[in-house]
Amino acid sequence: MPRRCGVCGNKKRDEIDRLLVGRAHPFRYFQQRYGIPLTVVYRHYCEHLPSTLAKAQQAKQVANADDLLGRLLELVEDTKDILRTAKEAKDHPIALAAITRAEKQIELQAKLAGQLRDGPTVNVLVTTEWRQVQQVITAALTGYPEARRSVALALSRLGADAAV
Repeated sequence: MPRRCGVCGNKKRDEIDRLLVGRAHPFRYFQQRYGIPLTVVYRHYCEHLPSTLAKAQQAKQVANADDLLGRLLELVEDTKDILRTAKEAKDHPIALAAITRAEKQIELQAKLAGQLRDGPTVNVLVTTEWRQVQQVITAALTGYPEARRSVALALSRLGADAAV
C-alpha cells in the first residue's frame, strides 16, 4: 500500500500549500517549521500542488463564469426595461436599438449555453473525399455481396441520420 504524502496528511496543509504557492520560503523552511522532510515537501510541491492549483483555477473560472452570466442577465433586464419604456413613449428609434441589443444578448446567451456555434459547419457526408471512401469500400466488397449490401445499408443510414 502506498504511503500517504506527509504534507497532504498534515493538519496545516492549507497553510503549507499557501506558502508553497507564494514561494516565499525555501523548502528547508518547511522542514524547520513543520518538521516535514525536505524531500517530502519537494515531492508534494511537484506532484500534488499542481492538481490542487488546477482545481482552484477551475473553481475560479466557474465563479467568474457565474459572475459574467449574472451581469449578462442584469443587462437583459435593463434592456427589457428600456424597450418597455420606449414602446410606451412611442420612441421607435430607442425601441429598435433596444431590440437590436436584446438580439445580441440572446445570441450571447445561446453561445454560452452551447446552443449556437461560431464559424462554418461542415457536413463531411457530402464531401468528395467521403464519396470516394464510400466507393472504395463498396468496390472492395464486390466479391462479398451480402457484406456489400450490409455496408451500403449502414452507409445510407449514416447519411439519413445526418440529414435529420
